[in-house]
Amino acid sequence: MKFLKNKTVVGIGCIILALVLCFLITPLYNRQLDGKTELVKVTKDIKKGTRITADMVKLEKVGSYNLSKQYVKNLEAVVGKYAADNLFADENVLTERLRNKPLASDEYLEGLDGSKGAISVTIQSFAAGLSGKLFSGDVVSVIVTNEETTSIPIELTYVKVLACTLSNGNDIDENTRDDKEESNTADTVTLLVSPEQAKLLANLEANQKVHLELIYRGEEEITNQFLKRQDKILEEMKEDTANE
Repeated sequence: MKFLKNKTVVGIGCIILALVLCFLITPLYNRQLDGKTELVKVTKDIKKGTRITADMVKLEKVGSYNLSKQYVKNLEAVVGKYAADNLFADENVLTERLRNKPLASDEYLEGLDGSKGAISVTIQSFAAGLSGKLFSGDVVSVIVTNEETTSIPIELTYVKVLACTLSNGNDIDENTRDDKEESNTADTVTLLVSPEQAKLLANLEANQKVHLELIYRGEEEITNQFLKRQDKILEEMKEDTANE
């Protein structure tokens, strides 16, 4: 009898639990799934640095379940701001892709933290600068040539391009590049380097010919992997010098 009584209690408990799931938890979950909210959506392509106007964005209802807090939900938070990156039609706007002030043409210099600096090298010929095809963010190797040898210094195997600059000081990027060869030919390329790399580059430019070889262009995560590899090389060189 006691065994049957326990089974009855367990059975009643299961029934109550099932009723709670059916009539309380499931409806609440479904209500969350069916919930709607408004997000700001881009209506036309917006180039990086452009001031966003009302005709470039709109509000659109989407499901509110599991949405990132980074999504912007009202037009007032977008109109009048500046695009921090290229924005494309039909994408939802994220707060991290907006700026309150116009982007400086040399914004890339604001990220320097003292561990690395920026140095510009002169492009000595059209071919030396990859025929005007380099972009900010590219990873390059520095090739050094003289009358006798051609080599890639181990310290300059993977270096990030910060900017390609014309003689008038204007930087070239995907948005400003046009079909005219002379408009795309940078006079200098600015590179992100350590103090040791900067000294070496200054010496090489003064005494030898410098060419830039494109190693990688694409995802920032992979770019950083190349740069970490270079940092490791530099660190190992320091350790070897200290042990001598």
